[in-house]
Amino acid sequence: MPAIQKLLAVQAPLRLDMETVYDSLTQHPFNNLPVIFIKQQRKRVHGMLQYNTTCSDCFLKSRCFPQGLNGQELLDFQALLPAPLSLKNRTNLNDACCLEEHILVIKSGYVKITDPNHHVIDFYGPGCFLGDLTLREQSQPPPNIMTALSRLVVCRISKKSLNEKIDQYPSIRAFAMRLLSRKIHRADIMHVIFMKENAETKLAYFLLWMSERLKKNNLPHHIFILPMMKKDIASFIGISPETTARMIRQLEAIDVIANQGRTLVIKQPEYLYSLLPPGLIGHLT
Repeated sequence: MPAIQKLLAVQAPLRLDMETVYDSLTQHPFNNLPVIFIKQQRKRVHGMLQYNTTCSDCFLKSRCFPQGLNGQELLDFQALLPAPLSLKNRTNLNDACCLEEHILVIKSGYVKITDPNHHVIDFYGPGCFLGDLTLREQSQPPPNIMTALSRLVVCRISKKSLNEKIDQYPSIRAFAMRLLSRKIHRADIMHVIFMKENAETKLAYFLLWMSERLKKNNLPHHIFILPMMKKDIASFIGISPETTARMIRQLEAIDVIANQGRTLVIKQPEYLYSLLPPGLIGHLT
């Protein structure tokens, strides 16, 4: 029995965030979303995350370090990992996870990244990596503050253990370098959008960016919880909270989105895409 309880304790947070979305929608459905549709989506997420405790079963496997590993290689890599770590809402990851020595992979939940002046500079969700992707075994503590926005489940990967496997499995280093390259490229795209585009384009990009991240992980992406407060969204995209709230109301008024609390439904994604400059449409994740 203790073993079963321990397993459930690890698995429960993996289901919590997405199931909460559909429980909420079932009780307060939007007019154009039948309850049966919402329940089907909830069941799909439940099945996807319920037994998500090993690399071989993980729905993020194709987007994580085990990418390209098979059979015994995957088992060897999996042996490096401790059990997924469950963290409470508002946990400071800088203090809780020793990011100087580990890379974190988010399995469930969201993280807010703020600079020392408390300006929001990024949000990370399922499938995202936190830590020094150059794989230096010892690095300086990250200067930015990383805070859980919900109950969070992460995998911790020791950089020392990864480096010991690099010669044996070169695909690990190649994957880390691809991640680092994508991170730099995304930072460049964000700079262009948030420095040069108008407020309407910034908000459209943010909503589509949230949706596409979920879609890339094969999760429902037109109905989701906004785990962050609207003032954090405003800080991230560089406009005032009042402007953010007003534009969300305007999108609701023309039936592009539906918003109830932090639950968001994108009803007309094509309208949001039409607000983006053509060159940015392929750079949403």
